[in-house]
Amino acid sequence: MNNHSLSQPFSPFVGSYFAAVPNLMNSSHFKCFMVLMTIGLTVEAQTTITVDTFVDGVDANAADGVCDGGGGFCTLRAAFQQAAVTAGAVEIVLPEGTYAWTNGELFLNAGEIAVLGGGTRTTIVDAGGASRFLDLGNGLTSFVLNDLELINGFDGNDPGGAIENDCDNLVLNRVSIKNCTSGIGFGGGLHNRGTMELYACTFSGCVAEANDGGSGGGGGGGAFGAGGAVSCWLGSGSVFENCSFSGCQALGGNGGAGGAGGNGGSGGNSITNWGSGGDGGNIGGGNEDGSPGSIGGGGGGGGYSNGGWLNPGGPGSGAAGTMFGGSGGDGATNGGAGGGGAAAFGGAFFSRNGTHVFRHCTFSGNAAIPGMAGNSFGSGAAPTDGVARGGAIGTTSGSITLDNCLIWGNTAIGAPTGDDEDLFLNGGGPVMSVLGHNLVGKLGDNVDSQFDAVSVGNLIGVVPELLPFGDYGGPTDAFMLSACEPISPAIDAGAALGVTEDQRGIVRDANPDIGAIEGPVAVVLNPVVAEVCPLETVELSLTWPDATTTWPDGTVGDTWTTGSVLGAVAVVTTAEGCEEEVDVNVSEVVINTPDLGPDQTVCPNTIVTFDAGNPGAVFTWTLNGNPSGFFQSELIGLEGTVTVSVEVLGCEATDTVEVAWLDEYPVDLGPAVTLCVGQDVTLDAVNDAWGGLPPAFQWQGGPNDAEYTVSATGTYTVTATTVDGCSSSDVIDVTLSALTGVDLGPDVTVCPGAPFILDPGYPAATCLWQDGSVSPTYSVTNTGIYSVNVSDGVCQVNDQVFIEVVDSFDANLPAYLSFCEQDSVLVLAAFGASDYLWSNGVQGNQLWVTAPGVYEVTSTQDGCDFVDMVSVSAQPLPPVNLGLDVVLCEGESVELDPGVLGADYVIFNDSLTTSTLSVDESGVYTVAVALNGCVNRDTIGVEVRPIPEFALPEDSVLCPGDVLMIETGLSDVLVTWNTGQVGPSIEVNQPSTYVATSQVSGCQFVDSMLVDVAQPITVPLDAMYTLCLGDSITLNALQGEAVYASTYRWDNGNIAPQRTISRAGLYSVEVSNVCDTVQQVLEVEQVVCGCQVYVPTAFTPNNDGKNDAWFPVLDCDPFTYEVTVWDRWGRPVFQSKDPAEVWYGQVEGTPGSKTRESGRYYAIDGVYMWEVIIELRRDRVPEVIRQNGYVRILR
Repeated sequence: MNNHSLSQPFSPFVGSYFAAVPNLMNSSHFKCFMVLMTIGLTVEAQTTITVDTFVDGVDANAADGVCDGGGGFCTLRAAFQQAAVTAGAVEIVLPEGTYAWTNGELFLNAGEIAVLGGGTRTTIVDAGGASRFLDLGNGLTSFVLNDLELINGFDGNDPGGAIENDCDNLVLNRVSIKNCTSGIGFGGGLHNRGTMELYACTFSGCVAEANDGGSGGGGGGGAFGAGGAVSCWLGSGSVFENCSFSGCQALGGNGGAGGAGGNGGSGGNSITNWGSGGDGGNIGGGNEDGSPGSIGGGGGGGGYSNGGWLNPGGPGSGAAGTMFGGSGGDGATNGGAGGGGAAAFGGAFFSRNGTHVFRHCTFSGNAAIPGMAGNSFGSGAAPTDGVARGGAIGTTSGSITLDNCLIWGNTAIGAPTGDDEDLFLNGGGPVMSVLGHNLVGKLGDNVDSQFDAVSVGNLIGVVPELLPFGDYGGPTDAFMLSACEPISPAIDAGAALGVTEDQRGIVRDANPDIGAIEGPVAVVLNPVVAEVCPLETVELSLTWPDATTTWPDGTVGDTWTTGSVLGAVAVVTTAEGCEEEVDVNVSEVVINTPDLGPDQTVCPNTIVTFDAGNPGAVFTWTLNGNPSGFFQSELIGLEGTVTVSVEVLGCEATDTVEVAWLDEYPVDLGPAVTLCVGQDVTLDAVNDAWGGLPPAFQWQGGPNDAEYTVSATGTYTVTATTVDGCSSSDVIDVTLSALTGVDLGPDVTVCPGAPFILDPGYPAATCLWQDGSVSPTYSVTNTGIYSVNVSDGVCQVNDQVFIEVVDSFDANLPAYLSFCEQDSVLVLAAFGASDYLWSNGVQGNQLWVTAPGVYEVTSTQDGCDFVDMVSVSAQPLPPVNLGLDVVLCEGESVELDPGVLGADYVIFNDSLTTSTLSVDESGVYTVAVALNGCVNRDTIGVEVRPIPEFALPEDSVLCPGDVLMIETGLSDVLVTWNTGQVGPSIEVNQPSTYVATSQVSGCQFVDSMLVDVAQPITVPLDAMYTLCLGDSITLNALQGEAVYASTYRWDNGNIAPQRTISRAGLYSVEVSNVCDTVQQVLEVEQVVCGCQVYVPTAFTPNNDGKNDAWFPVLDCDPFTYEVTVWDRWGRPVFQSKDPAEVWYGQVEGTPGSKTRESGRYYAIDGVYMWEVIIELRRDRVPEVIRQNGYVRILR
């Protein structure tokens, strides 16, 4: 019976999509918390914010570091607001649940933010159609969404029904954007102007709905609609990997209706006017043409009115649509035309520019639907509908790269290639690939919409056999490839691109499938073939993962039980809806029931042969339930129940027979018999336990009786035969006893110590000794008579012996002895032995030892030797060393130290003293030191010699050029100087410290004196000094410390070293000391020195008696003086050559403010410039000083 089991094509629980988050919603009251985590030395701290409420709310204070969206709860919106102002990376944890988004879109322009949802299918953020969710600015460092769903977003004024992005680092992982709408015509789910990456994401049910043209005289053109799921703008970049797009629509705006009068309708509104429809023409007296749209439908032409007071004109013409937009109709005399419908591009994805990459993505069921033309009021040329391009992808510019993508089953209404056009690039083509291997239903009809030369393996116009969009086990919905017949051509048709997992997280194999997910394994089912045993049923099995099996009788299930022989068909229906017919064939097995015959009774150990028949079957034989054989025939040599099982193709037949044994005589001759020397033995075969008739006995080579008497060794056999003819035998051995006699030897005398062993020589026999002990041998330690009885079975022998053991002798030596070096010690053995011999050959019981070692003595007593030993060690003498003889100088001493630590005692010159002795007198000193009982001595001589003392003069200072004699006053003594000279005296004339050393017989004396040489007198004064008038100068003739003490005398008798002079003249000073006298003459000259000018910066000439006058103040008497003041026009208003004249602000000859009292003109308030010129004379040499500045007049 065959089992049909195939591998699992996919599992809804394969992979790990998000980290489990505790269900915090069960807590009745909790606070949002922030956790700072440090992840290593080079990783910045990360802040974690956990959302703990499903309601929406604005953060109470976005700068306080606390997520509080109301009532102390952390809302998702408040978490975003806190993350935007938090330094470093912020992780927002969003547990499972449905979150309301009711407070409008949120603009984020700062932060490094990552949202960790609890699972795409279980973590849902719902805007309820009231607003979109996020507007992401380019100030964001990064923004990441993980494992959540955004649903029901809406924005009627801006692109991006869920998110509008300007961030250059936007990442979406396993995010579903569902049922979101942009009412401005671009990006029903997401509008991108930055850079973004999307992985395993799904867009479904999203709509980009453009605005209709307005109605009027001439109807306005509809606005351009593009990117039902995603639209990308100038400079953007995007990467999509393992993403699916389904049910998304790009809707072009309808043209406005024309009217009978009035102004033309406005074109449909769009973002930045790009994509706007053209305006319709007005109804008037002249011809009013419609306006072309920016990139939408053209405006309708206006009509004209006859008979009005305006000049008549013709009807207006409609404008042609742009970018596949419909053209506006022409106006007529009786009314305006409708506007053209706008085009629609990219039912799922639209790009105006940028670089966009798709890997393993699936687009199906998306639609681009153009706008319809507006109704006309009149008989002019009718407006036209717009045209849709690219039911899945449509672009006006930018590059598109596709690899392993599936794009099929999308709709582009009105496309020139047909409504099933999937991809259209109006510019930026061709379609690029890294490897290619894409499946596309229909490409656009232009060159840009074709694949480049690098792209290979593409399947164009091939039906992919997709299953409906839904849940196939991953975190987000997707399209499944059909494994039914017909099998999807996308299976294994992709190229290895480095994308290791599919949208569900399932590992891709070496031959990946095209599209977002790996398809199931193709259904391969083998026919069901089985055989049924006669009169039995069989269970059939037919399984396929997630499939149902319908059997021939209508039974549904993986297994089916039948007892019929048949040939029929079972139907297997897979989870994908595939129906596979599988042949089911059941036949009956042919098997014969074995016959082992009747039960049998035989003599014991008789071999019985049985045969089970059924050649070629599988056999199992058992005896008493235990396996005994596996062949057709079996030989049975035991009694019991014999059973055979015959198996043919799983069917089994059995038979059983009993084999019984007749009773046999229990012959038992017992164990072997030992024959003692010179005796005989009787063998007996009778068994008293036998209850039947006596058997007949027959000994081999002997009598036919039960008993047999033998006197020879050998093996004897007897056979007993019962009246049933069953024979039994036994054998017995008769051996000769090994006991031929025993001898313990003669009587002996033995030495003590080592035991004396008595050995009868029969280790296998039983030896019984005189003390009742039993052992093969006996150890003798004491004097006495020793006997043994040796038995072996019924045979036995015995003997005895006398043993004398000599008494031990002890020499009684000590274990250890010691002696001092260069001495000896006496070792004495105990008396009583007949002889003594020492290990060094000395005889006798005494031994003088002079060397360390181990000494043995052998004492002989009654012919036995006894050994004893002693260990003798030599104690070293104390290491006494007073050193060499010592010579001391008078006043010195020496410490005599024998250098022995821990001495028993120390004696210097026969006097007991401390361990050392201080000596300062001549003599011979002897020391005796005892240590550990040993004494050692040493001697040293000490000589004390006199010191040759002297005294040098006191320190001296010499005049320059003088010579000093330094004398020691010694004679007949060697004197050396630090100058290198030798002798009792030296002459010196240089400053230094002079050291003399006297020495006699190694004893010396040192003295020193300092000699300095005074510096010559130098008067630190100049010959000429200049003194300003009114000043004074202090002259100082003081000498330095290096000059002999000096006296001072000035020409006026002053004896101080300093003198202050305040007038011109000749002056002199005389400086004297013991060495010299110096006179210095100098001249002092008085001169005029400079002039300081002080000028006020402002004054108030208002006649109030305060600050009414202005004049420069001088600290000198100049030779000449002149002051001038100018106004801001450079005109002089005051001049004077008299330092005492002041200025009261009057103006000479220039109109100004006129006082009522004097009638004079005065300078007006303002800033004036002044200059003062002063000439000084010094020794008739002129010196001119100029100074200028500003003065302000204030009233």
